[in-house]
Amino acid sequence: MDGALAELARNWQAALSSPCLPAVAWETLTGRVGARIRKPDFLRLLLSEQQADAVILRHRLGLELRDVAQIMGVPEPVIIGQLRWARSAVQHAAIAR
Repeated sequence: MDGALAELARNWQAALSSPCLPAVAWETLTGRVGARIRKPDFLRLLLSEQQADAVILRHRLGLELRDVAQIMGVPEPVIIGQLRWARSAVQHAAIAR
């Protein structure tokens, strides 16, 4: 996490001028974490990056939809759609097993 914070600090002016600062911070953090993971999480193998992020923020971290949308820098209906697609993909994967 320190590396992500240092990277964000180096790019702070650009981050401040972006349309959504929380989305820049989330992207920086997930990029750093993703680079360190040796064995990808089941969600990251099954879902798109945006779907996995939405599931992690909403269901693993318990954030409200509006907060997930703000962090990811997308409208709330997009998050709702991503969560629906993710649920469907997980259900289909479970059935296929």
